[in-house]
Amino acid sequence: MGTAIIILAVALPAFIFLYFVNLPRMARLRELASHRYICPSCGQRFRVKWYRLLLVRWQIETTDKATLTCPACKTRDACRRETSIYEEEERI
Repeated sequence: MGTAIIILAVALPAFIFLYFVNLPRMARLRELASHRYICPSCGQRFRVKWYRLLLVRWQIETTDKATLTCPACKTRDACRRETSIYEEEERI
């Protein structure tokens, strides 16, 4: 019981700190999540939730790549961000 309270006392302020530090960047994270990412191993194109980009945002903004897990082949690699947010069929 004592270790659970200690873990909670450390983890809760850490999550609150991460939330308030990234609060101004929330719109940018949602914009980055609107893009698709391409797995270098299998070529699968996929989208991720914005909260998965919370800790890899700096990678995307500096290199247009992020270390993500592909939902198709389950490999964790540097996936490239597509420049367009639209599907091929959605373009006018």
